[in-house]
Amino acid sequence: MARRQGDIDPSKSPTHAFGGVLRRWRDLCGLSVREAAGQMMITDSVLSRWEHGERLPPKDKVTLLDQLYNADGVLVALRQVVSVAEGAPGSTLEVRVPNGRDDGDDMERRTVLQLLTAMSVGAAVPVGALEIIRDGFDKSVDATGDYSLADWEAAAYQAAFDIRVKPPTDFIAGLLPDFVDIRKALEARPESDRAGLQRVGSQFAALMAMALVETGQFAEARRWWRSSRTAADASGDLDLRVWVRGRQAAIETDMPGYTAPLVLRLAQEAEHLSGGRSSVGVAEAWIGRSVVMALSPVPGEPVLSAERVLGRYDEIGAELPEFAIRETKAIWGWPSERHFGTRTNLSVLSGADDAYDQLARKLETIGVGGDQRAITATRLAQSTLLVKERPTEGLDQALQAYTALPAEHRTTTIKWWIDHLMRQTPDHARALPAVQELKALTA
Repeated sequence: MARRQGDIDPSKSPTHAFGGVLRRWRDLCGLSVREAAGQMMITDSVLSRWEHGERLPPKDKVTLLDQLYNADGVLVALRQVVSVAEGAPGSTLEVRVPNGRDDGDDMERRTVLQLLTAMSVGAAVPVGALEIIRDGFDKSVDATGDYSLADWEAAAYQAAFDIRVKPPTDFIAGLLPDFVDIRKALEARPESDRAGLQRVGSQFAALMAMALVETGQFAEARRWWRSSRTAADASGDLDLRVWVRGRQAAIETDMPGYTAPLVLRLAQEAEHLSGGRSSVGVAEAWIGRSVVMALSPVPGEPVLSAERVLGRYDEIGAELPEFAIRETKAIWGWPSERHFGTRTNLSVLSGADDAYDQLARKLETIGVGGDQRAITATRLAQSTLLVKERPTEGLDQALQAYTALPAEHRTTTIKWWIDHLMRQTPDHARALPAVQELKALTA
């Protein structure tokens, strides 16, 4: 279909793609061109020209737009990427080509354009562009760099909070500029800060892997997990080495067609590295192990009862260090509410008698205005229990919960609960309309 006059065509150039990104962020904020221009104290026509890619906005104006749209620095970083791709004087950002091949400015320009075009229309970030950045990071794990380690640690902490609340595609887009920059830092960092940057790089890679899982890009996620493990091992941070393996073990079980041996191997590695000391990574590893043994037991492995699953889980929680319990924002903390929330899921999957009551208490704890994904996942977990005895009620509740969740938050984890619900649905209820609707929605 031909574009209407005035439409934005992000495929023309990086500047046009950046214009599309500007418009998308404005749309997300619910602002009209006139409203945004008024707050920026510029004319409507100027903002319109920027959004249509007729010119690249000045740096100071992009900074103001970034603040106005609550873009958390994404627009500022992307403006720098675009200025490099367009050959602006004084631009220094670098994007590497996989396997050391460099076909010149055209390759760099195409990569940047691919990233920006996807972001401008709200699509998933292109895998090939992700691989360019990931490959460059891997090469840098053994290099050095030159920036403030405290700044990088703060950025990693913020990202570890954002991944809980931001739509995965937006999270990935925001994390990409940090990855480019930390690769450069690793290349130039004095030897004294090397381990610290490798630690932060490992955290970034793990967060990227988690977000890719939620967007359904499973093979790519596993490659980022591998990068995270490599960087964690290079950093020498034992707790991080345990956490990366334990977290991957838990996350793997969300993927369709996951392999039980991989989950168990990762869990065993985490537990072995821990040396018997309790940590968040050990708790994550136990979750992965418990889910496997509840849903797809491995021949030769003991079947775990609900009492064993929950008893060992509570033992690990009781032995966690105080700093992990106090951390309530970043995902690598384990406060009491997280312990309880995860425990309810294990109760459901392991067949605990009081699982439904625990889920009801979890909903009360989250509250009406709480995390949308957590509320939906909890209601879906309830549905998996209801559907066994009251199929119509369970399926209708699941359908209502899923359709009420905004599309950008319908992640792999949410769809996993739908798949689990389908497995629990009795044969005589599989022809109900709600089953067909849920299958169509999650296809």
